[in-house]
Amino acid sequence: MIRSILFVFAFGLGCFTCIAQGVFSFPKVYTALQVSVEQSPAHWYLRIKNNTPEEHTLRWKFTRGFSCPPEWHFSFDDQNQYYPELKSGDSSNFTLLVKTEILQKLIIGNTLNNTPGRGSVFFDVYEPSKKEEAVRIEYEFIVSSATNISGVINTELFYIKEHTLYCNSSLWGSFVSVFALNGQRILAKKITEEGIKIDYNKPIVIQLYTANKVQFIKIFP
Repeated sequence: MIRSILFVFAFGLGCFTCIAQGVFSFPKVYTALQVSVEQSPAHWYLRIKNNTPEEHTLRWKFTRGFSCPPEWHFSFDDQNQYYPELKSGDSSNFTLLVKTEILQKLIIGNTLNNTPGRGSVFFDVYEPSKKEEAVRIEYEFIVSSATNISGVINTELFYIKEHTLYCNSSLWGSFVSVFALNGQRILAKKITEEGIKIDYNKPIVIQLYTANKVQFIKIFP
């Protein structure tokens, strides 16, 4: 199977498409994230679509690829619950939410521990009663030992004061995710106002999504 990967700034997007599987489907079943060891924890996601007007219980099962360095530690957020550390074979039910304007995300995190390499992790997603119809999705990490990616956000675009993340008005309309350095997601939302309240006063990693680009920055309050 041929993979087509478009690398833009810090990541590449695969273009695999999955045919609808009953109550859910994936617009893409493969994605690649290209980062340096300095951009840890590294996060990216695949979207899952609810093909019905009702919520459904689904299940995921995690598999760590053999090529992943042992120093990498993976976390996962199915937008129901956050899992700080995954091991091969881990599995859990989650709720497929009713279709909204922004599709539900399955968010992978990778604490790199200063270790370059290339490897993939996989999730089988299925209705608990239909395991044989599982859809496999793949997240590939391509990690370099030094930063050689252009387009890193100017720190003047963000600053934190009194538990509020302030963003330059030029970013309004973009989507931003904020993570703690241990990989835990603090918030994810569309920037529609100058200040975003966050109940956190430690260093954070910000990911800004604009069109087909993702950019990273660490902020130290």
